[in-house]
Amino acid sequence: MRVNQLLSSAGIEAADAQVLLASVLGVDRSWLLAHATDNVARDRALAFEETCLRRAGGEPVAYILGERSFYGRSFSVTPDVLVPRPATEGLVEAVMRLYKKIVQYEPLRWHTEEVDSGIVAAVLLRERGTLPPLLVDIGTGSGCIAVTLACELPETDVIATDVSSAALDVARGNVERFGVGARVNLRRGSLLQPLAGERRPFILVSNPPYVPEKVDLPADVRREPASAIVAGADGMDVLHPLIREAWNHPSCYGIAVECRAEQVARFPVVSA
Repeated sequence: MRVNQLLSSAGIEAADAQVLLASVLGVDRSWLLAHATDNVARDRALAFEETCLRRAGGEPVAYILGERSFYGRSFSVTPDVLVPRPATEGLVEAVMRLYKKIVQYEPLRWHTEEVDSGIVAAVLLRERGTLPPLLVDIGTGSGCIAVTLACELPETDVIATDVSSAALDVARGNVERFGVGARVNLRRGSLLQPLAGERRPFILVSNPPYVPEKVDLPADVRREPASAIVAGADGMDVLHPLIREAWNHPSCYGIAVECRAEQVARFPVVSA
């Protein structure tokens, strides 16, 4: 069967079909367009059909491929971790702008930047001054935030935590893939528990679960770890204690989190 025939009969969205066929054939998507009438070997065609069935069943493309691009790097992903999304790239960029002194924020006030429709990166600093060279990524999952910040901000170190040992295994693989093992320290635990006794000043960065229970999620999103997405009736079950614990930690210099825009007004009250 020809390339164009396989794509037209895939039974899934065209963009997904192109990504999956390109992966099966070991080519890029532009090759598919240039070789639309080429014949595809039977074993490759069967492999493509199998991936299409998985996609039609609601499995995320990233899980089928075993990887997802994030900030220009290909990260290993499994069903044990949330699939990295463009909105979270916006959270990473918000932190990078702080460290590169592109923006300066008034202390003790939440500042928000829209990173997707209705989704923001919310940033809070305790005081003005030099930012600490330590970042803490709570709920690291695949490690995409921690690894990206380590790669893009070589003057910083990162502590990356997760309650899931399976997720930390995935993160560890990505840390090793990008050669930042000397600067990214992985720790297991919930919220700020892994930071007990940490005296170095740090900025906390997190993409926590923040989706309210009532939200009807797409089929493929429902295949991702619910604990990394949904957080109670109003989506605040993790955000609220996370922010409270962070701000009460004597070494926390600031906080940057991804959340729904309307949730910022319900954040815990902070003071100097």
